[in-house]
Amino acid sequence: MPSMQTLVPVSGGHDSVTSGHGWPTLAGSDTLTYFTCSDSRGPYSGAAVIGPAGGTVVFGPHSLTVPAGALQTNTAITAATLHGDTLAVTFGPAGLHFAQPATLVLSYSRCQVGPAGPLGIVFANDGMTQMIELVPSKENGSTKVVQGPITHFSVYAASESRSGGGHDH
Repeated sequence: MPSMQTLVPVSGGHDSVTSGHGWPTLAGSDTLTYFTCSDSRGPYSGAAVIGPAGGTVVFGPHSLTVPAGALQTNTAITAATLHGDTLAVTFGPAGLHFAQPATLVLSYSRCQVGPAGPLGIVFANDGMTQMIELVPSKENGSTKVVQGPITHFSVYAASESRSGGGHDH
């Protein structure tokens, strides 16, 4: 069975990105940056009507799985990765909330270079200028995916944690 690595940021101070899920915050000498995925062959998009029975939206090598009971009515769901080298996705309809968390799976299998540090998922603002919340994430280096539960639609992006000083690629 492939190993899963959990991104657990270190405790920190007032300039932290908070998890909102009871997770520690990130600060101190560690940094959190958007993961750069050059030459991913994207952007990708997908759509599906998902209702009370649940279902999956596939967009390129990525997916969103909505469990049974998460939605009360049939809903047309769209997913699209953002243009550029950041591994990020936006969903519609905007503002949709789930009664139970859906599972977002982001693949970095088509990226030229893998992550330099532990990979996780963050909830970001629309312009990707601010990371708002860490999503409890698990990375599988064997299959080159990172996954985490989401409870609402917004912009989500892969991010990497780097220890003090870090390095760029």
